[in-house]
Amino acid sequence: MKTFLKGKDVILVASSNFESHTKSKLNVHFISEEFSRRGTRVLFVESLGVRDLPIYGKHDLYKVLQRLINFVKLLLLGPRNVSENVYVVSLIKFPFDRIRFIRRINQFIVSYFVRIYAKRCLRPKPLLWIFLPNQWHLARRIPNSGVIYHCVDDYSSIPLVDKSYAVYSERKMVRIADIVLVVSTKKAKEFAEFTDAPIVHMNNVANFAQFNRAVTEKLEPPHDLEKVMKMGRPIVGYVGNLAAYKEDFGLFHDTAKECPNYSFVIIGAVGEGEFITNTLRLRSLHNVYFLGPKDYESLYKYIKFFDIAFIPRKKGKVGEGGFPMKYFEFLSAGLPTVVTGVGTLSKFSKIQELGGVAMSPIQFKKLFDYWIKLKKEDPKAYKFSIEKRIKLAKINSWEKRIDQLNALVLKIIKD
Repeated sequence: MKTFLKGKDVILVASSNFESHTKSKLNVHFISEEFSRRGTRVLFVESLGVRDLPIYGKHDLYKVLQRLINFVKLLLLGPRNVSENVYVVSLIKFPFDRIRFIRRINQFIVSYFVRIYAKRCLRPKPLLWIFLPNQWHLARRIPNSGVIYHCVDDYSSIPLVDKSYAVYSERKMVRIADIVLVVSTKKAKEFAEFTDAPIVHMNNVANFAQFNRAVTEKLEPPHDLEKVMKMGRPIVGYVGNLAAYKEDFGLFHDTAKECPNYSFVIIGAVGEGEFITNTLRLRSLHNVYFLGPKDYESLYKYIKFFDIAFIPRKKGKVGEGGFPMKYFEFLSAGLPTVVTGVGTLSKFSKIQELGGVAMSPIQFKKLFDYWIKLKKEDPKAYKFSIEKRIKLAKINSWEKRIDQLNALVLKIIKD
């Protein structure tokens, strides 16, 4: 793989910790894994966040305490060598980053340690692959062969984020970047005004091989899901962080209430990235089940027994500024995936064989009933729809995406 990234190593400034307490995997994890597999060394800089205050709830408290522990370990032992080519750095920052003198202190801390450990772990002049816009300053402080800004969210719409500072940071970031990657057309249009660098729209993709195992493997239902299956109702599944700033809780509740003959299963963290997420109304329904976070490697064992997948994405900046990774994970498992047609997701959700689009509880119920009826009464047509979903998911896999990223980045690498 001598031509992969022209043999350059990567400083990956992540939007997540390497090991998440929510047990999820994001873009940063797949990119670091795939780069490592191709012989690229990765310095994985764990997320320092985009919010002024790092603690708003128990999830944040856990993350901050873990970050402090890891920072002490870093000072004593150096970066964690978590796999053959991946080195993890966990740093700290002072709150109120929008205040200039605090921001400069934080920038000095981050750039100082990143520079030291990049010299220790990577070859000279690595690529800077930045997910968090407030770390734009690294492009000026770290010798590099190119700067990639990979925007996977609308950070100004995240709860408790200083919106003006988030917008300021993104504009600084896109001006400095040699290439900008976005998962939404909305962000592409927004950034075009502030940079002459190439802006490339690339929706999120899935680990196809992992989730396709739901189709290819014979499995027994997990114990906690088996209890739900005994109710004898078709299962509508949701996987991922259930947070009210991203998903439409009202629509979720009203749809579950409209469909008493369906079981709604929720797997994942609740309220991650949000101070207060109120799930009392959802939990009050007899047909809604919260099974909690599961190890990423075991998710397909649950998804295999879903009848339909459900993504009630909220309208507005958050829905239009991102793309749910779970979409192609569901399709990889052959599941009809019924969604609200917002943002970039609408490009795919208009294709009927993929699942369909609904914007009201009644519309969701009609689509749920359609898929259950088709599965029972016309197995041949249902099998054809599965094949179409899997075919599209295979195109939108990490294996193909990494090759696409390599081709794009090769054009901007400075020797």
